Amino acid sequence: MAICFELVVNFGDNIDAARSALLTRAVPKPTTLTAGDRRIPLHTPLLRTEGPYIELSVVPVAVGHGVALDGALPRFPLTATEFTELGNQLYQLLATFDGYIAARVG
Repeated sequence: MAICFELVVNFGDNIDAARSALLTRAVPKPTTLTAGDRRIPLHTPLLRTEGPYIELSVVPVAVGHGVALDGALPRFPLTATEFTELGNQLYQLLATFDGYIAARVG
């Protein structure tokens, strides 16, 4: 079983807004987020268009447990405070997106 800490954004049927957000992340700004004294990179965002709505996922590298995108990378052992810091930065990233219906970090 995988436990993935990520930003998930629901764009409804607004493919243009989802693509715009994806392109914003295609050239990552910033390329890393911080948690405590660690710099944590982001995976290339994932866009899912199958199903009832369009979804974009932004996943920090080596933060979850058993996440396929991480391969064999060792995990960053984060504290609750560091997870909060990382989550707040993912919400700041969300603030740069337009046209979404709902989003969550966790």
